Amino acid sequence: MSKPYYLLEFSVSACRFIVEINDLEVLNLSVEDGMSSMLPLNHGIFKSGNQKVKITLESLEEGVFNLEPSTSFKIIEYSAGHTLEFKNDIKAFTPDFKENGKKHSYEAQTSFNSVMPYQIESWTEGVNLTDINKLEERLDNFYATVKSIFKRKEYVKIREIFSKKENNIASMMYLNQEQSEARLNSIFQDMENGFEFDDSIVAIPYFLKNGKVVSFRNPLGSPAIKLVNPELGEEIYVELNVMMDKSKMAFEVI
Repeated sequence: MSKPYYLLEFSVSACRFIVEINDLEVLNLSVEDGMSSMLPLNHGIFKSGNQKVKITLESLEEGVFNLEPSTSFKIIEYSAGHTLEFKNDIKAFTPDFKENGKKHSYEAQTSFNSVMPYQIESWTEGVNLTDINKLEERLDNFYATVKSIFKRKEYVKIREIFSKKENNIASMMYLNQEQSEARLNSIFQDMENGFEFDDSIVAIPYFLKNGKVVSFRNPLGSPAIKLVNPELGEEIYVELNVMMDKSKMAFEVI
């Protein structure tokens, strides 16, 4: 069975770099200097069909934002197995200038078709969160719970609360059980080796455009779960995006 694995190859400089696939934000990163890398797209692909990709580059400060000549984007298809096997370059694309309030920004949008060997429940099947009573209070309580179990290093509860996300990623990225469990185990190992929850973070519930997903961020736009190791001077961020399942009417991390 074919296992398509899609990557976004990119090169960006001095901007806030935002990537959405199928209207779900999968990356929101402040890039101070230059950065060239690859970003997996599969964790935003829930089923076969047309896959939409949107990239936004925002200036880090008010004023003129000049796009660097080296800025580039390309979607590449691989076949997943014991190793990734290159299949083809799907398309390269460039952003266009867009006036965005006080900040200048650039946007690029494209799409491609894919046949996936899985179909997973997506955020589109969740509840519209803006219709929920006492939503702010419920979000505050949920974040407080997550914060508490990270501070107390309750690894079983962390794995439980992230189970939907990790199960989805295992399917989307074709991970076996050992590979899937290793994702959180790596964070747990870091927490045992000196990384602590950063209690100074102010968590802001940020509604994604679809209204069915909330992403907890700090005021600078980075994930609100931040682990720090003062001795090493290193940081680890953990994405915390939630939806509400219609059948359970409870928040789930996706």
